[in-house]
Amino acid sequence: MSTGVSWHFNKARLAEALSLWKATGPDLVMRAHVNEALMDLITDPVHSGTEDPQSPGVFHREIVTGTGVRIGILYAIASLEDREVAVADIRSSSSEGN
Repeated sequence: MSTGVSWHFNKARLAEALSLWKATGPDLVMRAHVNEALMDLITDPVHSGTEDPQSPGVFHREIVTGTGVRIGILYAIASLEDREVAVADIRSSSSEGN
C-alpha cells in the first residue's frame, strides 16, 4: 500500500498509548522492540499487522522478544486517504504460563 506518500501517526493517540504502556515498566529491550515496530508500522501499516476480519480498519501487530515477552500493538486506520494511523493500545505479557 505504501506509494511514496507518507503515513503519519495521530500524535495524541500515540502519546497516550505509549504513556500507558511505559507506566507498566518495560525494560530497554522491550522499548527498542516497540520503537522498531512503530517505525515499520508507519512505513506500511496495512501490511505491518493483521486486520481484524470483524472490524475493518483495525489491525494488530504482535512482537515476541527473545526472552518470550509478547508485545501487542493495536491500531486503526480510519481511511486510506487520510493516511493516519491511530495507535489504540500497546500491551506486554510474558508468554510463560499463557
